[in-house]
Amino acid sequence: MINLSELRIGNIVEIMDKKEYVKGIMGNAVYFGEHGFIVNMLDFVEPVLITEKLLLKCGFFKHIKFKNTYCKGSFSIKITDSGVIYFKYNDFVIAELQFIHQLQNLFFSLCGEELVFYSTEW
Repeated sequence: MINLSELRIGNIVEIMDKKEYVKGIMGNAVYFGEHGFIVNMLDFVEPVLITEKLLLKCGFFKHIKFKNTYCKGSFSIKITDSGVIYFKYNDFVIAELQFIHQLQNLFFSLCGEELVFYSTEW
């Protein structure tokens, strides 16, 4: 289950085994996808884990020298061998992340722009 206070319009979440964009939030209701279906029970909404595939789809590229490191401008993400994900800005660790909506929210907070996904084929 995901915490409603962490959701923003545009976040990617999983509902009933399908990844969807959050289209709107009102009270405890969350609107999803192209058809605008509504979920009143957040028990069905799950966060999406950060994966290499998703990082590449939102414009990060794999660092040539450093293992499990992905870069986008001044930002980098390091996935440790134990699975811990560090978000770095100008080589300073800013946060430890686990889910793609956390990355989307942090990116927006730092840049003032959305993290764009170049493909919706998950």
